[in-house]
Amino acid sequence: MGRAYENSESFRSLCRDYLACTAALARWQEGGSEEALLRTGEYSELLSELTAEIETCLADEGWTCPTVGDEPLRRKREERDGRERP
Repeated sequence: MGRAYENSESFRSLCRDYLACTAALARWQEGGSEEALLRTGEYSELLSELTAEIETCLADEGWTCPTVGDEPLRRKREERDGRERP
């Protein structure tokens, strides 16, 4: 995952967006107004979309995300496909 972060500006941007979204969601969840409820729903949806985008980027690099499968994050796709570990 660190390699994806180091090598891809678009992945870094997704990560920054994800962190900003989680912070905003936490702030809105503390409010009790109708607007807070509305924003909580919007940020929850955005967070789901960002999560899916990050998982797709990692899968493209050969990593399995814990939320996608039951393989550890550090395990490469080649290992999943039955190839021997180096």
